[in-house]
Amino acid sequence: MEDIVDLKQNMKALETSQEKTELEMNKLKLENERLQLEKREFEVTFNKLEENFTETSEHILGFTKQFEVDRETFEKNISARLESLKDALFGLNKHTLEMERMFPVLIEENSEILSTKLNTSLEIMNNDLRYSNANLSKSLLNIENSQNAAISSMFDDINKTMGDIRTKVKQSQYDQLKLSTTVSYLEAFQMNITRNLSQRVAFTVGVSSTSTSWNSGTLVYDKVINNVGGGYNPNTGIFTAPVEGNYVFYVTIQSYKNNAIYVDIVLNGSSKVRSIAFPNWPHEQYDTGTNLVTLQLQKGDAVWVRFNYGIGYWTTSDTPATTFSGFLM
Repeated sequence: MEDIVDLKQNMKALETSQEKTELEMNKLKLENERLQLEKREFEVTFNKLEENFTETSEHILGFTKQFEVDRETFEKNISARLESLKDALFGLNKHTLEMERMFPVLIEENSEILSTKLNTSLEIMNNDLRYSNANLSKSLLNIENSQNAAISSMFDDINKTMGDIRTKVKQSQYDQLKLSTTVSYLEAFQMNITRNLSQRVAFTVGVSSTSTSWNSGTLVYDKVINNVGGGYNPNTGIFTAPVEGNYVFYVTIQSYKNNAIYVDIVLNGSSKVRSIAFPNWPHEQYDTGTNLVTLQLQKGDAVWVRFNYGIGYWTTSDTPATTFSGFLM
């Protein structure tokens, strides 16, 4: 009975937990919908701002073009009006001189009236000239201010552009310096590689046929497997160091049946190490002797393998068993 009660309580707790979970999921869905809505509103606002910016740029461009047209028209109108006033003044002076020439008495009798009219006309013309000059000065001042603002903006743009150019030039100079350094490094690396390649020395040689009677002198290895640097001479069996350095040499001698054979690695006629193949007759045949030596050589030093004791050796033609190897460390 108690188990059933506990089970019911657990079921009720699970149902309550499930309801809470569903409630939280619904809240998350609503929050997601709200964020999606805000995202769409932001995109609409951003698009409007972008459109307004484009329209404003077009208005500014149109205003600039219209300002240039109005300025040119105004300058033409002012020039035409000044020319008209000059022509009128010239005509008036000409007319006055003509009247003085043709009607001196009439002018003398009516000089006061003519003088008054002339002064009035001159005053009107002077007022017109002053008004025109004032408007012209004001317009020129506005044009000058606009030009100064445009020039100032232009200089700001030029200075910014020059700053950008200087920055790019400095970056270009830095990049060129890096490139030059890299090129120098690569050239030095190439020289080292070339020098190292020219100083690579390695050889492996063997005898291609068995001898049952060899018992003196230099062992001439006639089969050249590798001869980097050309230091080994297959005609004499002697290796001559093409460059100075530390070398490693290794010899393998295979005895013929139960015959013993001893050989030495020789430097300039002096034995350095010995390899011994000594079969334990009658239980052993074809014993192998090996040895290795490192030698400090000068250019031109000679190294070879020389007979010491015994008789004969064994090998095969395709893959020699009696061999001699060396390389520059």
